[in-house]
Amino acid sequence: MVDYSNAGSSMNFFSHSNVNFTVGSDSRIALDTTGVGDAVVAGFLYGLLEGETIKGCADLAFILATHVSTRFGARAGLLDKYSLAAERSKLG
Repeated sequence: MVDYSNAGSSMNFFSHSNVNFTVGSDSRIALDTTGVGDAVVAGFLYGLLEGETIKGCADLAFILATHVSTRFGARAGLLDKYSLAAERSKLG
């Protein structure tokens, strides 16, 4: 079981098997939250299918959710796998 919660402007908490961690430090202004929850799930599932750790899946979920929230519409901010990899490299 993986739990996710958003605690505000730039802190996202994930929990899995009694291990808790935060992801993201991007403080972009959300223009539209339509589709953000779907983007979290999509990023997380993509990570699972690619063999990522739970932390890696959470990072991908955060990146997609952030991009979707900065555009109007549910799919406008979705990234392809190359853009997603480029954004992930910026997390450090």
